[in-house]
Amino acid sequence: MHAIDFETYLISEEHPFPKPVCLSYLNADTEEVGLVKDNIEGKLAEMLQGHVIAHNAVFECGVIYEWYPNL
Repeated sequence: MHAIDFETYLISEEHPFPKPVCLSYLNADTEEVGLVKDNIEGKLAEMLQGHVIAHNAVFECGVIYEWYPNL
């Protein structure tokens, strides 16, 4: 299981799901904690093969939908 949290540019009316700056994550199985700034989409694709939890799932899913539509 993975826990994820995006850090993004500022939220605004024009951009309710702004561009991500980085993705922090926890792999609960291995206790790996990480921060991804490059190839966020690749890391997300890997993590989405299993269970994912998020502090604010609506926001995290909105960012994924907006910026990584292939996922």
